Amino acid sequence: VIQEKHEIAIREKMTDDEWARNHAELARKMEEAELRNRERALIEKRIQQDVLYQQKEEIQKQREKTKRSGLDEIGTNFFARFGRSCR
Repeated sequence: VIQEKHEIAIREKMTDDEWARNHAELARKMEEAELRNRERALIEKRIQQDVLYQQKEEIQKQREKTKRSGLDEIGTNFFARFGRSCR
């Protein structure tokens, strides 16, 4: 009976030790997965910021181009005869 109790105690200790190792391994894997997710999110955020920056630059260039082309259409002679007609 004493030998049997001793064997049961040893098996329980082995089971507890194995459970602790498995738990530690699972916790480590979960932490690694979380770190990978954070890294992936940071990379994705940087890519989105780059895309937004490029879009912003393109919009600014387009606005400048539109502004310049609009001023070119008016030209310098457009206002030369204002106030002289109709009188």
